[in-house]
Amino acid sequence: NRPLSNGFSSGDARVLIPTTLKERFSQTTRFSVQNASSGNADITVKFFNADAGGALAHTINLVNVPAGSARYVDLGTVAALPANFNGSATAEGVVSGTSNPAALVASALELGTASTYAAAFEGVSGGAAKVYMPSAMCNAFGGQNTAYAVQNTGASSATVNVTYSNGATQSSAIAPGAKASFQTC
Repeated sequence: NRPLSNGFSSGDARVLIPTTLKERFSQTTRFSVQNASSGNADITVKFFNADAGGALAHTINLVNVPAGSARYVDLGTVAALPANFNGSATAEGVVSGTSNPAALVASALELGTASTYAAAFEGVSGGAAKVYMPSAMCNAFGGQNTAYAVQNTGASSATVNVTYSNGATQSSAIAPGAKASFQTC
């Protein structure tokens, strides 16, 4: 497998990683957060537990991350997160020793724990009130299915409504920073 993710032209003070897994669905997530600022940054990474209503599960503080450098987080080695963890993460950065925002970017890998499965995706700095997804498969092409992780990018709880092209709907309330998973089947 060769998972790919894109680069970034700039960073933001807050990036979101919509799916973080530890030994869940036979997958574990590894992600990196890069300081895209010109000076050192202090980065706070927060994990939210999707199985506990989006409750804050753990916080990691990465201090004095040099400009251009990245820090890697392998959920398989984060002892404070339980096995079978399913959640999301946010990373917020400030210029070291200040409250001034730092610029961050993030990318993630979901790696199979019992297979050679691998997928990659980028962290994002914001969201939108309406998003279009070009495909949603349910037992297509020999059993392929689509699942979506929708992360709340706002500061208050939100209700997300999903409407499929066949008219089926799903909805979920999502706490700030947390995610909800939507299965197409």
